[in-house]
Amino acid sequence: MLVKEFSRKLNLIKNDLIKNRPNETFLITKEALALIRRRIQNEGKDAAGAQLGDYSTNELPAFFFFGKSANAAGEAKVRKAAKEGEGVSYKELRQFNNRPTDKVDLTFTGAMWREMDVTIIGNTTTESTAEITPRTERSKKVAAYNSKRYGDILRLSKDERRMLRLANLARVQKSIRKFL
Repeated sequence: MLVKEFSRKLNLIKNDLIKNRPNETFLITKEALALIRRRIQNEGKDAAGAQLGDYSTNELPAFFFFGKSANAAGEAKVRKAAKEGEGVSYKELRQFNNRPTDKVDLTFTGAMWREMDVTIIGNTTTESTAEITPRTERSKKVAAYNSKRYGDILRLSKDERRMLRLANLARVQKSIRKFL
């Protein structure tokens, strides 16, 4: 391959990377969100690998949880406890609603995770920037509460960052293979 042809192909690669960067940034950020969600929901761990904690066993008056259940069976159990004058802890509320209690997974109804959006907030010829944010006011409040209580819930672990770097490298290699 002549130098001139090689230079032309490098320019094609550069232009391809610039053109596809916003979409690739969006996809990689969606992957980041999926990795974070999987770690928290499946393992109950923060970015450093520590358990997020345990669910509270402190009892509150059962009426405090009226309308908070994720299903009718859970609501019925809360109302039964209230009728019998019993207190209910958050851990019990999760049990009433058939939710895991062995680890904090930041998922009761799943709405907070479902309502996370990825938005490209910056794009230049040298970089694209994306942001993960809750889409509804309620999910913003839930995510803010969870971040205040457990630390930055959207922080990537070291392993997740490595996986995303590899995904980005694959993106660049795909473009190189396309033109060389």
